[in-house]
Amino acid sequence: MWAEATRIRLGKEAIQLSTLLTDSGLAVIGGTSLFQLVETPSAAQLFFHLGRAGILVRRFTEQPNWLRFGLPAGETARQRLRCALDQFATNL
Repeated sequence: MWAEATRIRLGKEAIQLSTLLTDSGLAVIGGTSLFQLVETPSAAQLFFHLGRAGILVRRFTEQPNWLRFGLPAGETARQRLRCALDQFATNL
């Protein structure tokens, strides 16, 4: 029961993250129920912007246009990510 409930919850959270990223103008190119992978030509700038906002994402040396976003830890973290992405888009 716990495993099934967790799988369902993580699936819903992954969809929410994917939607948030897409709504922010990022191209989601893959992912799982634990993370979403995006491709953007401004990956390096976005990486540093999010880092300054206290949001950690993973960069890929071999794929400089990719960033991996883990699931936010709840609604407050999701809203913080949304605000940081909105600020980044405004400053482009």
